[in-house]
Amino acid sequence: MSTTKLENIASNPVSILVADDEPNFLEFISDALQNDGYDITKFDPSKSNKVILQKPFDVAFIDIRMPEMDGFEVREEIFKHSAPQIVFITGNPDPENVRKANELGVYSFLAKPALSSQIRCTTLGALHMRDLEQQNLNYKVQLGADDMGIVGSSPKIKSIRNQIINFAQMEIPVLITGETGTGKELVAEAVHKCSRRSSKPYVVLNCTTITPTLVESELFGHVQGAFTGATKTKHGFFEAADSGSIFIDELGDFPYHLQAKILRVLDNGECNRVGETTPVKTNARIISATNKNLEEMITKGTFRQDLYYRLRGAQIKIPALRERKEDIPAIAQYFLKDESYVITPAAMEKLQSYDWPGNVRELQMTIKNLKGICPKKMITEKSVNNVLRYTTEISNACEEEINENILSFQEAKKDFEIHYFQSLLTISEGNISKASNLSGMDRKNLRTILKRLEIYDKPSIRG
Repeated sequence: MSTTKLENIASNPVSILVADDEPNFLEFISDALQNDGYDITKFDPSKSNKVILQKPFDVAFIDIRMPEMDGFEVREEIFKHSAPQIVFITGNPDPENVRKANELGVYSFLAKPALSSQIRCTTLGALHMRDLEQQNLNYKVQLGADDMGIVGSSPKIKSIRNQIINFAQMEIPVLITGETGTGKELVAEAVHKCSRRSSKPYVVLNCTTITPTLVESELFGHVQGAFTGATKTKHGFFEAADSGSIFIDELGDFPYHLQAKILRVLDNGECNRVGETTPVKTNARIISATNKNLEEMITKGTFRQDLYYRLRGAQIKIPALRERKEDIPAIAQYFLKDESYVITPAAMEKLQSYDWPGNVRELQMTIKNLKGICPKKMITEKSVNNVLRYTTEISNACEEEINENILSFQEAKKDFEIHYFQSLLTISEGNISKASNLSGMDRKNLRTILKRLEIYDKPSIRG
């Protein structure tokens, strides 16, 4: 090995795991690699504590057949914390083990007995493969993040990208937190697409869109006759996501009485269809997201503490847009999707000075509205002021109505309509065509509503 190689290892030691229940072979591999300056960790399932597998490794030599834990179980434990290149060791190659290992993407097999030179060459090859995969991942994440709207170059967003790269390669659950509109679902999809499961199914469950009584059936499936309306057996989301990922959005709204069943999936990879006692195996990885404070919910008894700590295997906290305002120009251009549009410096300054309580989602809708009222493809400060003033007025009106006495539904509806259409006409500068485009309403229907609300025949309204 060259001097340069040794210096690199000395400054940033490569970590290697050797797992075998035969002491002689364990020492043989360790001695062969120790002389090259690697950081070696030995693991004998019958004697060693599993805690040492929580250390991050670059390469792992693992015997397949061991009495306490077989090689596949050791690999599964390691991948909860890091994603090393795996070299399986075997004295008697078994076709089924080879097939299973190839599906898991192991780097190589090493037959017993082995030569010291084989071990050293295999290690160098595995490290080279690690570097190539890391480069490909970085490139993949960069492209994928931009494609999915994870746009920006601020330190905070760079940190998010790095977390996506690191956590995607692990097999542990990922919990994504952040305010509404920050892009939690985009990050969840990026974690899946950058993982080794990217070619497998990605299934999404939004807890706010399914009634609590149907959540269990949707997640775990049901058999025919399990309840009224169950006319046939149905596979649940966990079965559909087997070997892939399941994204549980709005986790804070997940029914408490079903949380123990999620815990069971995490513990032993099993779930039961509604109406069936035979468990179904699933290897789905759970990615979840919430805008709620789960620790407060635990204190109030509305969320299980044990489930929280299991789902928070890795946590990604998405910053609010107001915490990374330097990314607003890039995000605005991304949402424009048309390079012929121009945002004047004064307009961009206005966008960056706003606090964006609705985060990226609010910015997206603002850009959409600006495109609707700026037909000349020039977004000015005046246009931005109009759209943001409209947004603020609607928000303030909602707050005021909540603080005042509750109106009847019809009164509240009429008040909202008047406020909405007055703001719409302000933004469109009284032009019915622009107002029609912006609201997505038919011009004739829009005029009819304006007349009913007695705000049509004003001199300022035209078109």
